Amino acid sequence: MSISSKIVALILACLVGGFAPGVLSVEPDDWQLIPVPGRWESVFGEHDGFAWLRAYVVLPSMWAGQELILHAGRIDDADETYFNGRKVGGVGKLPPAPKSAWNVDRIYTIPAELVREGANLICIRIYDTGGAGGITSGTVSLEGPTGFIDLAGGTWLGRKGDDLKWKDWPVPSDSLHATLLARKYLATQGDGAIAPGGGIVVSEHTQRPEGDQLLWYRSPAGKTWTRGLPVGNGRLGAMVLGGPGHWKLQLNEDGIWAGTPADRVRHGAHQYLDKARNLIFDGEVVEAQKLLQKQFMSARWTRSYQTLADLEVHQSGLNEVSNYRRWLDLDEAQATEEFTTNGIAYRRRVISSHSDECVAAILDANQPGSISIDVGISRETGGALLEPIRIDKNHAWMRFGGQASHGDKFPGAHFECQLSIVARGGLLRMVDGGVSLRGADSVLFVITADSDPEGQFEAQKLTRLHAAGVLTGPSPTESYERLRQRQSADHRSLMQRVSLSLGGESKRSIPTDLRLSRIRQGEQDPDLVATFFQFGRYLLISSSRPGCLPANLQGIWSHHISAPWNSDYHTNINLQMNYWPAEMTNLAECHEPLFDFIEALMARGAQTAQELYDAPGWVAHHTSDVHAFTVPIGRTVWGLWPLGGAWLCRHLWEHYQYGGDEEFLRDRAWPVLRGASEFFLAYLVEDPRTGKLVSGPSSSPENAYRTPDGQVADVGMGNAMDQEIIWDLFTITLASAEVLGIDDEMVSRIRVSRDQMARPKIGTDGRILEWSRPWQEVEPGHRHMSHLYALYPGEEWTPEQTPESITAARRSIEFRLANGGGHTGWSRAWLLNFFARLG
Repeated sequence: MSISSKIVALILACLVGGFAPGVLSVEPDDWQLIPVPGRWESVFGEHDGFAWLRAYVVLPSMWAGQELILHAGRIDDADETYFNGRKVGGVGKLPPAPKSAWNVDRIYTIPAELVREGANLICIRIYDTGGAGGITSGTVSLEGPTGFIDLAGGTWLGRKGDDLKWKDWPVPSDSLHATLLARKYLATQGDGAIAPGGGIVVSEHTQRPEGDQLLWYRSPAGKTWTRGLPVGNGRLGAMVLGGPGHWKLQLNEDGIWAGTPADRVRHGAHQYLDKARNLIFDGEVVEAQKLLQKQFMSARWTRSYQTLADLEVHQSGLNEVSNYRRWLDLDEAQATEEFTTNGIAYRRRVISSHSDECVAAILDANQPGSISIDVGISRETGGALLEPIRIDKNHAWMRFGGQASHGDKFPGAHFECQLSIVARGGLLRMVDGGVSLRGADSVLFVITADSDPEGQFEAQKLTRLHAAGVLTGPSPTESYERLRQRQSADHRSLMQRVSLSLGGESKRSIPTDLRLSRIRQGEQDPDLVATFFQFGRYLLISSSRPGCLPANLQGIWSHHISAPWNSDYHTNINLQMNYWPAEMTNLAECHEPLFDFIEALMARGAQTAQELYDAPGWVAHHTSDVHAFTVPIGRTVWGLWPLGGAWLCRHLWEHYQYGGDEEFLRDRAWPVLRGASEFFLAYLVEDPRTGKLVSGPSSSPENAYRTPDGQVADVGMGNAMDQEIIWDLFTITLASAEVLGIDDEMVSRIRVSRDQMARPKIGTDGRILEWSRPWQEVEPGHRHMSHLYALYPGEEWTPEQTPESITAARRSIEFRLANGGGHTGWSRAWLLNFFARLG
């Protein structure tokens, strides 16, 4: 065989996925296939320290010599990132003085001179200080002049250890071996903007879709969950993913949680309370912390909010796709995808209807008989078809359900969803646990679902579930249009209460992702800021409607069985932050689920107040779940913080401030405010050093300090945030009492106690002291800025009334930012509100 024949044979072997024996062996055995995003422990086992991740990607000629943006996800803990052997970025610090940046999105610019046609190499050097390591979450993609390449879920390689030689190509980068190596370990899989090596080649639509408030894109979402388009009706959510050949609806129902409402109260813990307080007053904070950890803290039994199922649609026979675009219409609450292949224009639309309690999707085309698809529904674990699929002519029914759990432990909610499939034309039949449809004009999917978070009933006994088939008629198009019109009217009644224009040049003809990229490069785009304001309102409408659970850490959208932080309710800012827009953007109805949840916390929090603090009223700590537990869990640094319920009380008062509903204030808000105030009247004690009333023992959310002898501690008495929230609660309660004409003994006690409370101190450097003593922060750039609650959302500090506190707050913010603060998205949102108050 000639040399040229050998090369041809080698290329052919590569393209069909195989390699001639001995032809290509350039990656040493120490490199292992590794999931991205994912924790490297799934491959390495327990491993802290250095490791490298490597991905090969093949780029088209149109990208050569063009500046690219690499989205490298969230890396635990610090990284240096290389492209074709040259460093392009890094976040956090590597040894000898490591510093974590585990929750920061890595977004790096790839200089044009590094980008070439064909094979390119991405290498990431990672240092993990402990716990999970790797690219653990976030968007992982490469952004170019014509769209994205999805790097999530592809073929990444990992290797433990550290050697800077690993940043370079293991073979000459311009050689045939380099190209074949890149093809073998190709990171691009599935439907991406460019998918060499057997994928669908997608070219983009050049025109923006019609509509006012749109998020629109010219490349598919692929497997990257964060690129999906969310729809929701408060209880049922769907993330629209995939692309032309493989389209997916990742489904959620708000009651699907693992675990049960177990009693986790540490009975009789209050007997250790005085001892812990005295230890802190005497400066023995580490000993106090040990005592509290042992006697007060419950196990971390919060169990995760979970996905419902994945509805997957495979459409075969697609080679080249043109005119691709997808968009989310914020005014209509509808996600749409369009593309053309073989001269046929296809369209896919999705809504989640609050009016009809369902998710509905329709697939159609401009030529009859053009839709041929395979449909299946599945779940990673804990779900299955509940009965055989039924088909009657052009109609198919599927029942899918199960029970949420964490592995084989902590059984939780039973759940069920029903899927109705109605086709116009074509042939429906069962195949391999799913449905095959060939030659249809259009097809409609209607999904209903329900759950039992208490875990008391089997799936088939769920009372809110109604058969999806009752929402469909013989015509997919007419049925979908009826559902869509009702959904549109309902959604618009909320969405269109507020408009916002910030002026500036209109750039709506540019896809949303490219507009974001230009903003990162310093370009101004006020109209996109206005669109994102409306997107925030859209998300609240879609994840929080009366009668539903409140929006959790991910709203209602989560593809996980075990979600980050369990997708729970963090009451030390995150739950409250979800609802900051509710009243001020005229979405008061969307506040209702939070009020229901606060009342559930009050009911369970009375026992916690009695057993842990020997106090009346009610209390809630930093975390809760669907069962509204109120005990402190985990470590004292985050869990021993009994102010979560008190902070939530502000939402009740703001609802009254905006709406003026005295009946609401009297019947719903007042019992909550009174009970919370009763607790803190008993909880406050006199500081022997000052004679002032202080709270404690408690932490300042998730932060820690160094004692004079160098030890690390996190509990204190009279921490700034505690004092500020309790002062705010008392002030709100007194204002409510005045409106309602109440002036009893308890109101008098609140008035006296508020005046006797210690106020936050200003340190010698002009900053607000986070703790009652000038202790040094372990993490000066900490993401929580708890000691500034009185600036926002509290209202105690104003330039007119408290200029000294305003100045100190500004210096505190400057110090945090100078030390790397504001590195998480939610923390930045809090900063924006701080600066708005500062003026």
